[in-house]
Amino acid sequence: MAARSSKTSDISGILVIDKPQGVTSHDVVAAVRGALHMRRVGHAGTLDPMATGVLVVGFGYATRLLNYIVGADKTYEATIRLGQRTTTDDADGEVLPWGSGTSQRPDDAVDDLATASVGESSEVDDESADHEPTQDEVTVRLSALTRETVERTIAEHFLGRIEQVPNTFSAIKIHGQRAYDLAREGKDVKLEARPITIHDFTILDYDVPSPVSSVLPQNDAVTPNDLTVLNPSVLPPGEGAVTSNNATVSNPSVMPGGIVALNAVTASDSSVLPPREGAVTSNDVTEGGITPPAERNTPHLDLTVRVTCSSGTYIRALARDLGRELGVGGHLTRLRRTRVGSFDAGAPNVVTAHTENRTFTNRDGETITRAKAILDIPETTVPDKDKPSLNTDGHADRRTALLSRMIDMPHAARLTMPCLDITAAEAQELRFGRRIEHKVTEPTAAIAGDDLAAIIERANSHQSKPAVVFPAVSAASAGE
Repeated sequence: MAARSSKTSDISGILVIDKPQGVTSHDVVAAVRGALHMRRVGHAGTLDPMATGVLVVGFGYATRLLNYIVGADKTYEATIRLGQRTTTDDADGEVLPWGSGTSQRPDDAVDDLATASVGESSEVDDESADHEPTQDEVTVRLSALTRETVERTIAEHFLGRIEQVPNTFSAIKIHGQRAYDLAREGKDVKLEARPITIHDFTILDYDVPSPVSSVLPQNDAVTPNDLTVLNPSVLPPGEGAVTSNNATVSNPSVMPGGIVALNAVTASDSSVLPPREGAVTSNDVTEGGITPPAERNTPHLDLTVRVTCSSGTYIRALARDLGRELGVGGHLTRLRRTRVGSFDAGAPNVVTAHTENRTFTNRDGETITRAKAILDIPETTVPDKDKPSLNTDGHADRRTALLSRMIDMPHAARLTMPCLDITAAEAQELRFGRRIEHKVTEPTAAIAGDDLAAIIERANSHQSKPAVVFPAVSAASAGE
């Protein structure tokens, strides 16, 4: 066992793991540790448990490269749900209810454009800024949204260099404590805006909203004499529109196409509204209007988007801010990272993984069930005497299979930063901490053949100095 660990510890490289949903990035690192029987394993950039996709994992001396990989641009594919806000800005949080049209903000994330129409200027007066929209108002705005409006808003406010306030439930440290820990304790978390760059923000799919059909069937659902209209003039005639003989309007808000807004209708015979998913039933109608119960979905619109951005960008915050700018709220329901720098989810050497629930008893005697990351690599359980590399625990083939997917350090460095080809003598000078006669302007990998010697940086106008040094690769390690 000791010999195996020593031999494995000489190997260093990068793995690209396709993280499954439901586990943490640390869970994936633990799975790699277990498969390689190594302690020195880390990753370049956390993915939330709900997210999937590229997680760059380094082991051995390659962990020194992770600080450079983590700063690379990233590409994501995501689904943004407009029309709903949550406490965490993603699907893991609780949906926040909309207000009654007065100043009743649940938190500081409430839309400053609460009373502005879709596409209007974000400059609102103090009175308007304190107004939180009702569900009906949000639904009206949502129904008026078009793909062109959303694309124009993205182009005007969410491309190029912008300022972004990170999510309260984030891993950012405040006086040594994670923001999400403070938020879970109910403490007030204030995070400063920081500069980010959005290189690309493209709508891949636009799910046309039909908020009326989800709360009030339009065609032939309401029959004559079911409702009464106090002011029928607000209802332009049209197919499926409520007419003077079938509705009572307490609030003559009209949705596009002559459909009454959500809180505008009170039913005298709610049985005419057929129960179906999202439809109004007799239990949903009160004297104050239609009040959707918590368990029923409110109207929403799903956008599938692709975002390429600088390191440090929170896609959850992007979803939140886009919804805020449109005046309808928004949160993230799906996130997949497809690229970190030059490390791509479509590369042939990507290691896939899945989750399995494991049950164990903790120190307090409590039985706990939690998801565990399982790497999709073969596992041999029966030793083979014809394979000396296979040790008695039967996991050597599994480790070998994982190492066959690794990216060696020189190749990983070339995928990460500018590279400089140097001589073996210069590599030795760098390992002694000495300068070499080469001019560089940014962190650069100094490589002698297949040997990554160091990451160098500018020393003066004509020399470079080592910033990070790597040990020489032995022939045995190189041949693994």
